[in-house]
Amino acid sequence: MNNILYGNNEATEADVINICKEVNLFEKIMKFPDQFNTNVGTLGGKLSGGEKQRILLARSFIKKSNILLLDEPTSNLDNNNEKIIFDYIEKIKKNKTILLIAHK
Repeated sequence: MNNILYGNNEATEADVINICKEVNLFEKIMKFPDQFNTNVGTLGGKLSGGEKQRILLARSFIKKSNILLLDEPTSNLDNNNEKIIFDYIEKIKKNKTILLIAHK
């Protein structure tokens, strides 16, 4: 919870849950021993690269800033999760300026 709220300490628990659903993290988090209160280790050491990346994306999306700079936002994600992220970016793009850098 704290890792995602770091992006916006005024966000509610419901906001965090919703953004986690948008980036396909919610079900994974619910499987953790303490769900949203699970200690994920120093620098997220207990998480996969894709899980860390989706947490960082959730943190940046929950911030609700007008400008979003994403450098290789899906580099550690499988095709399914990459599509989910790009679908969400498509959904929010009309309200933001988004710079997306990809090397594919």
